[in-house]
Amino acid sequence: AIAAERWQHGFVPIASGDGREGSLTIGQDAVVSVARLAAGQTLALPAVAGRKGYLQIARGALTLHSASPPQNSDENSGQISDQMENFSNYTVQQGDGVKIADETKLSITAQEASEVVFVDLPF
Repeated sequence: AIAAERWQHGFVPIASGDGREGSLTIGQDAVVSVARLAAGQTLALPAVAGRKGYLQIARGALTLHSASPPQNSDENSGQISDQMENFSNYTVQQGDGVKIADETKLSITAQEASEVVFVDLPF
């Protein structure tokens, strides 16, 4: 179990290839992290240049802030134009997922109490 104070103040790895911070060791070059946000709380995503990620909203609603548009993970959802510049304020809610590629300055702000999962993966 993760102590509440740990995952309310940032992303906590729960599974990783190297067992970081006491996470479950998996045989992959990946890190699975979770976070719980209070309404209005902002957190930086643990994104790394040269890698990709996937953000899943398990509960609540958030605003994603980025310099470039995310790729919507559901092909049946509304399409996001590749022509958008200076992207910010993209709202996602429970059940939504966002693919992220080669980004280093991403943050999320909770519109309501929220729980999220972030998976960091190699290209």
